[in-house]
Amino acid sequence: PSVYGQEVTITAQVVPVAPAAGTPGGAITFKDGDTTLGTAALINGVATLKSSSLAVGAHSITASYAGSAIFANSASSPASHTVNKAGTTTALTITPAGTVFGQVLTLSTRVTANAPGAGTPGGTVTFKNGSTVLGSVTLANGAAAYPIGGLGVGAYAITAEYGGSIRYAGSTSAPTNHTIGKAATATTLAIAPNPSIIGDTVLFTATVATDAPGSGTAGGLVYFNDGATVIGAGPLVNGVATFNTATLDVGDHPITAQYAGSDNFAASTSAAATQTVKRKTLVTMTTTPNPARVGDEVTFSITVQDTPPGLDMVVAAALIAPSGAVEIVAGDGTVIATVALQNGAGTHKMTMPGGTHQLTARYAGDATYGGNTSAVLAQTVERFRTTTTMGRSATSTNLGQALIVSAEVLPDDPARGTPGGEVAFLVDGVAACTGTLQDGTATCTLGSLVPGAHLIAAEYGGDATFDPSGANPVFHTVDSSAFLYLPRITR
Repeated sequence: PSVYGQEVTITAQVVPVAPAAGTPGGAITFKDGDTTLGTAALINGVATLKSSSLAVGAHSITASYAGSAIFANSASSPASHTVNKAGTTTALTITPAGTVFGQVLTLSTRVTANAPGAGTPGGTVTFKNGSTVLGSVTLANGAAAYPIGGLGVGAYAITAEYGGSIRYAGSTSAPTNHTIGKAATATTLAIAPNPSIIGDTVLFTATVATDAPGSGTAGGLVYFNDGATVIGAGPLVNGVATFNTATLDVGDHPITAQYAGSDNFAASTSAAATQTVKRKTLVTMTTTPNPARVGDEVTFSITVQDTPPGLDMVVAAALIAPSGAVEIVAGDGTVIATVALQNGAGTHKMTMPGGTHQLTARYAGDATYGGNTSAVLAQTVERFRTTTTMGRSATSTNLGQALIVSAEVLPDDPARGTPGGEVAFLVDGVAACTGTLQDGTATCTLGSLVPGAHLIAAEYGGDATFDPSGANPVFHTVDSSAFLYLPRITR
């Protein structure tokens, strides 16, 4: 027998039958059943044909002599020949040589025909870890590659198993050992708020990321440490773990987030983050006088005190007083003054415009004490009273005639200056026009009023120094009798 791809030599000899003599010449035709394999010339009565194209299986080979001018034709009896499948060798390589969880590795195989077989095997190669099938690929030009990911951490003995074909026998590679290690991780820590005030709830957030070339999302527990002391733990959800506490003491705390690792991910610890917990403060603010008059100097007295629960007098006396500055903040958020603290207290004097002011004292804190804001204080600054009177104007006008009105605004105490701002003029209780005070007087021109009697009044809106006031209304009549109406005559 032979194997697929092996060259087979077929030899035929033609001899004369006695009493004939001599050496036949001519050609021999070789056949496999009815299929012609080829023709070869007789040399010294012998013809030889070489073939490597015989298919796998049993063959019946004959040689036919066509005869010549002096020799008759003849044919051989069939000769049996078997072609077996060619043996193969399967090789396996794994790249990269060492991988971690989540990293893609490539299984590469090449199948070659064993001599004396020849050709390029085709078919399917199956990759296995022991008896577990990892995947299959189809050979192309005798080779194939199969990328695979998602294998768990551990040791593997991987083989490539060629299933064979109609021409080639199957074969299996030697096991190739491969180890998949845990994917490295990096843990980061965020803290909020930082700094915090004693008693505040502080939120710790740890994020565990997978380092390349590993991939995937780590699971498991993250432990939160204050120095060497574990203060809490949280499970990872989508790579994030949280923990909160309100029990941290005053001072600086070196906090770390320690990921414990899992079956597929290596442990890691964040860099230490300093969480500063400050003492709690109470901010109070008082003013004198309250109420005050416009132009009066208002004194603001501010204190910032330590207020931890259960603080005894001995401990309180040993503490350094809060330092820094306190901002006095108006209701709209505007900072109207900054007061420096000395031994936890400070004062500030200033004048304020008239009105009621909603004020707070806002302390930003220092290295030891946390910030806080006082309760809202309503500071009233009373404006100076005024008297508004209507100026002299015509008591009546004709229909269509404009009317100029005026009003005078005087302070009850002339020493306080001259009021400014605007005066609104009303006709029958409805605002009609506005005039700006100039040296205490405002004027306005009213348009055409409807016929009849009207009440005209003036209202002063006040300003930062002076209170509003209103004038007594005056009567005004609009006469329509001066107009002559002619009847329309139609034909």
